[in-house]
Amino acid sequence: MGLLCMNLTIDDIYDLFTWDASFSDEEYNARVQQGISEARKLRNLYPFIQPIIAGGNSKSVWGPCAMVIVLKPDEELEGYLHLLLKWLRDMNWPGAEIIFDRLSKIPMEIMEESLAFSILCAKQERDRSWLNTLEALKEHRNWY
Repeated sequence: MGLLCMNLTIDDIYDLFTWDASFSDEEYNARVQQGISEARKLRNLYPFIQPIIAGGNSKSVWGPCAMVIVLKPDEELEGYLHLLLKWLRDMNWPGAEIIFDRLSKIPMEIMEESLAFSILCAKQERDRSWLNTLEALKEHRNWY
């Protein structure tokens, strides 16, 4: 698929985000940039929050999907915060660090309710790793 300006489907964007050994790093990076450019045109962020791709390696697209999400302003992310906080359950997941960094820049008054709910969930599930990450996010020095 060439690097032309076009309206792509979400599946086309996932294809651009999927790494393949036949691509050089330069080719893959160009594909990801094209995918991000097309994805920015979409208002609905659900397809970019840890998507599950039938018949494929879903996690392979999570990093580029995170790069799409972090480009959105705080107001557009507000309705997705509970899902983005779930992405932090495992900081080894692709895109988790990107999401953590972006969430750490959202003012606390926007994050407070979703973060408190996620902390409660992590405690109830006894998910120590997730809880530690959420506590670190809460204490992160970039809160405004």
